[in-house]
Amino acid sequence: MRNPLSIAGVSLLVISLLVYFLLLDRCGKTGRKVNYARLGVMLSLALILGFIESMLPDIFLPGVKLGLSNVAILIVIYVYGAKEGLLLAVLKALLVSFFSGTFMSMGGFMSITGSLLSAIFMILLHIVAKGFSPIAVSLIGALAHILGQLLIGYAYLGGAVWVYAPLSLVLAGATGVLTGILACVLLRQKGFLSYLTRT
Repeated sequence: MRNPLSIAGVSLLVISLLVYFLLLDRCGKTGRKVNYARLGVMLSLALILGFIESMLPDIFLPGVKLGLSNVAILIVIYVYGAKEGLLLAVLKALLVSFFSGTFMSMGGFMSITGSLLSAIFMILLHIVAKGFSPIAVSLIGALAHILGQLLIGYAYLGGAVWVYAPLSLVLAGATGVLTGILACVLLRQKGFLSYLTRT
């Protein structure tokens, strides 16, 4: 019998890649060239923050983290566009899971699923409601992250995981607002934006 975790993880990865290719040449920032070297710098930042978080204890409940790597993903979505943000999220989720030794484990699938769902929801919200601030987008992303983790936990452990849902969502909301504030602060730094957009 196939592991439901592997089916869910691989399915979400395939969906994310399909969405990425569908977004090519459709949702990029017009008139703004992406500097892929600087995009690589943002990926490095996301990976560093992701590795640091993987070594830190959870916040009160299993799977609840600060989500600091989402700051880098949020900035890429706002500065470069949807497809770059999704690409960064996919690479970050896979690489952090692989190098932290959790790849193909329950924890790894929870992390990957949460990260990808978070990125997809943030990108969709940013596309549909461009007037939303990074704080609101980050909040929705954090809630989607926890939802993804709970779904994988349900597939593996059963309905008992829903006991943690209320407090998990509250904590996720708080961390989402925090990362959104950090992203707002960075996006308002003219020197930082100039570095990312300079050709």
